[in-house]
Amino acid sequence: MFRSAFIFLAAAAAVAAPVPKAAKPPDYFPYQPGDTWVLEQAGTDSTITRTVTAADTKEGTTALTMSIHWGNDTKTTQTERYEVTAAGAWQVEEAGPDGRTKAEMTRPGMTAGDTWEVKYTRHGTDFHYRVAVGKPKAVAVPAGTYTAVPLTLTDPLGVQPPIVRWYADGVGLVKTECEIGGKPVQFELKSYTRGSGK
Repeated sequence: MFRSAFIFLAAAAAVAAPVPKAAKPPDYFPYQPGDTWVLEQAGTDSTITRTVTAADTKEGTTALTMSIHWGNDTKTTQTERYEVTAAGAWQVEEAGPDGRTKAEMTRPGMTAGDTWEVKYTRHGTDFHYRVAVGKPKAVAVPAGTYTAVPLTLTDPLGVQPPIVRWYADGVGLVKTECEIGGKPVQFELKSYTRGSGK
């Protein structure tokens, strides 16, 4: 009798045990209207401010508009547009409608070893990059220290210099390493302000 009762209770407990929820993938491209990132060129006082100005979601795709301005010049702005889905984020417009064709930026569940190809046209010039996801590591920038995932973009033909972009969960882009005029340049996150969503 005791053994039967024990087996019954054990079975009932197994049935009643909650099913663990699947872990939510990291969000490397967070957005809502008002979100603002200020990036600073390392070693200078030059800054770039990026602000989400609109986010319109239809049938699982969010059309995202972002304004960019340099330094204290808030009158001269550049507009970038993105598409964000459960599969990833794509930049679809940079510096006007002729600025860039669709280019994949991030993937929510990307892990070290993932790779993909990016091909796009920018102001009449064709670009081709191979994106490789690296292992997360601590990255110190003026805004703080973040655990960030590096995405290294390399040109298979060796025409364009490599670019490394560091993304942190819940924050987005925290650091970019690239070349401008043949010289290495770094842009680092100075501040990140979460918007109201309105």
